[in-house]
Amino acid sequence: MTNTNEMKLAGITKLRKYYFTADGKMFLENLTTGELTEHVPGCNTQGYPMIRMGKKLYYVHRIVAELFIGRIPVGMQVDHIDCDKSNFRADNLRIVSAQTNMRHAFSTGTIATRKLTYEQAEDVRKAYADGLFTQTELAEMYGVVPQTISKIVRNISYQYA
Repeated sequence: MTNTNEMKLAGITKLRKYYFTADGKMFLENLTTGELTEHVPGCNTQGYPMIRMGKKLYYVHRIVAELFIGRIPVGMQVDHIDCDKSNFRADNLRIVSAQTNMRHAFSTGTIATRKLTYEQAEDVRKAYADGLFTQTELAEMYGVVPQTISKIVRNISYQYA
């Protein structure tokens, strides 16, 4: 079993202490008996492992990132490098902006709701800038709504990281 020197304390409640290792293992120490047991956290409906400490729920990947990477600044997110939500090893996590996290999700196919590729968006920008087509014509050509084209040509969406 892993010894407590290799673990970092994440929290204490009336009944237990919560420890994590950099390789993503979680241990609970019973404060009454001193018994240390490995624990597998449950997942929420989006597939993210979560634990309850006291009355509050916490995302496991955020706890591991705070313990082994450092404080997570306000507005920043924790990204799973391999896109596996159940892999919360410290070496698989990184602290990024929401925009970078979304770009990573789109580029890896984790979120596949984009109608166009980044290359197509660049083609749209060029065609519109060159005056070859109107936004409405481009929307019809690419099978998207005109608002999508408008956001692309104004550089609101489909920007590279």
